[in-house]
Amino acid sequence: MTSPVHIVADLAGLIALRDQIQTLRRELEDSVHVEVVTEPSLTGDADVSHAIERFVSGWRDGRQRIDEQLDRCHHLVDLAIETYQQADQALIDAVQSPESP
Repeated sequence: MTSPVHIVADLAGLIALRDQIQTLRRELEDSVHVEVVTEPSLTGDADVSHAIERFVSGWRDGRQRIDEQLDRCHHLVDLAIETYQQADQALIDAVQSPESP
């Protein structure tokens, strides 16, 4: 005898995950507007200034890639939420259908 299959989806958890991803994306976007002054007179050394410039430049590229991946994750979570909501509604409709036994 086989055991019944139980399908459980934490819809509230998926919605919270989607919201957290959106928050991360907003925070990353806010980090773009931070200006970094790298003049050797302020950092104390030209090598330090160049290192900061390289980091900031690399961070822009990295931030963009992170944002693209978060956008994909956000889209996939949205699809999962929509699919689970549709499945829930289909089950409700099937149970409430006048043709149900």
